Amino acid sequence: MQIAEKWTTIRGTKMQQMLSNTMEKMVLIVTTFSTMDDADAAISHLLERRLIACGSAMPGMTSTYRWNGGVERSTEVQVVLKTLHSLTEAASQALAEVHPYEIPEIVCIDVGHAHAPYLAWVADACRSTT
Repeated sequence: MQIAEKWTTIRGTKMQQMLSNTMEKMVLIVTTFSTMDDADAAISHLLERRLIACGSAMPGMTSTYRWNGGVERSTEVQVVLKTLHSLTEAASQALAEVHPYEIPEIVCIDVGHAHAPYLAWVADACRSTT
């Protein structure tokens, strides 16, 4: 069943049953990359392993930071990954393994509230098909 069909057919009790099965909290993982190609590769890797439901890449961000005793400034791609609380550790580890930075930013933020149908979609997108 297509996602659009699923949301148009699930109402009331059926929606509540589905949500009660997926009421796990959502987590945002924030990271940065030096290139869009690196960001896309990491997002694809995590999606293929079903460790995230979505990755949003925002190029053109300027970062200013301390590194090796000096202040650096660089243009980066900020990435926000959407996942479930239960997948946070695995997703963070997989991200660290493919990340090209010596010390990558991997910051996990618990989401206090998410739109229920979106949270259900995240859970469904991360669900293993095997």
